[in-house]
Amino acid sequence: ALPGRPLLDDETLRDGLQSPSVLDPPIEKKIQILHLMEDLGIDSVDLGLPGAGPRARGDVLRLAQEIGAAKLRIRPNCAARTVESDIRPIAEVVQATGVPIEAATFLGSSPIRQYAEDWTLDFLLRTTEQAVKYARSLGLSVMYVTEDTTRSRPEVIRKLYTTAIE
Repeated sequence: ALPGRPLLDDETLRDGLQSPSVLDPPIEKKIQILHLMEDLGIDSVDLGLPGAGPRARGDVLRLAQEIGAAKLRIRPNCAARTVESDIRPIAEVVQATGVPIEAATFLGSSPIRQYAEDWTLDFLLRTTEQAVKYARSLGLSVMYVTEDTTRSRPEVIRKLYTTAIE
């Protein structure tokens, strides 16, 4: 038995669009999907990655406006790489709409990603700390996400999450 009901975070409007065979729908369709998520009782929704460019930022802004105007209960979050240029647009949307949005900061953590990017553990820890501190300095709540976690070493994951929490 679970101590409470599971919480559902829907990433259809962000990760669900990352396939070459998937169409990125117009904003009207995204708003319709948002309302369907609300009707289903989805707890939270990833509105997108506003740091990806003007269209992504515009869509996130419009979706946040809809959440506020329609008084939806669904709690929004936005994806952000652990860089200021991805985190700042989330704070700008919050400021423009008054709708609180959680920053879902993500960072690759697997040995494969570290090798491909030439990242050291010290770099990952420093990047994590800087990104979380920056998001918090903008008044954002933060969800910290490690990519490719199942291929990562447990001791690395422990250090990354400990750094993010601290």
